[in-house]
Amino acid sequence: MAHFPIRIGTLRPGHSVFFDVFILISEKYVHYLRSSDPFDADRLEKLKSKGVKKLYIRAEEEKNYLSYMEAGLDSLKSAKMSKVQKGVIARDSMVTEAENLERNLDSQEGYEKAQNRVSKVLEYLMSDKGAAKSILTNAGVSTDAYQHSANVASLSLGLAPRVGIFDPDELFDLAMAALIHDLGKVKLGIPFGLEKEKLPRNLITKYYSHPSVSVDMVADKKYVTARTLRLIADHEEIGDGDGFPEHKKLIKLPPCSQVLNLCNDYERYSSIQKIPPLELFRTYIGERGHFFMEEHLLKLGAMLAGK
Repeated sequence: MAHFPIRIGTLRPGHSVFFDVFILISEKYVHYLRSSDPFDADRLEKLKSKGVKKLYIRAEEEKNYLSYMEAGLDSLKSAKMSKVQKGVIARDSMVTEAENLERNLDSQEGYEKAQNRVSKVLEYLMSDKGAAKSILTNAGVSTDAYQHSANVASLSLGLAPRVGIFDPDELFDLAMAALIHDLGKVKLGIPFGLEKEKLPRNLITKYYSHPSVSVDMVADKKYVTARTLRLIADHEEIGDGDGFPEHKKLIKLPPCSQVLNLCNDYERYSSIQKIPPLELFRTYIGERGHFFMEEHLLKLGAMLAGK
């Protein structure tokens, strides 16, 4: 029987689940919670204290879980929910989207539903200046490509309105590009969290090809917009032609690309240095700031400070 991983942060204390929940112990899926039972807060905290980040459901119950997750995202509008709780829900929901997006790309319905869920995180980010900081407080250092992509999406959606990007379609394309941009790295088997200079020689060429591989993975999907494909293709272009694959000048790229490329570089630097995004800004400015626009860097710093 196939099982499907779910992020523990998407489970809400006191709310009944619509699916059976399992925990993985010694490579066996052990039944943990019955459908229609609520998750109590103490039980969730014990799991978190033990370092448990994922639980599991039966694959055929994925739709029930996604409905439950959408209800959780709706709660981001609630004045009764603490900012900490909202940050956890938004953060783990974005990681879930990144983990499952390749499968959701198989159909227009799946892609559009993913967009709808992401739009709820976007609404939260636009409604509260401190939202991005709240999400990233719970993020820590990314340990895989999916956490990285989720953080890049949250950073990008938080920064974009601050630099004047408000068009909903443009923001949705930015969000989906952020979640998709490194699928090529995963497909090519490029290790996460290593500087490209430290990659084995046989992976260097693959590394430089990963933007085009990511584009190729979604180029035949008519519901993925041309702008999203362009954002993915250009996401490694930085500075005055210092990036790749086409060595474009960042200042000549559209504002959405400028935002995505900064947030991608910033989050990747965080994972390489093993410093959480909220603690990294001063170090990053000194090491990498010259590749990006000063105005965007200042707005990124203000966002990370919750201002």
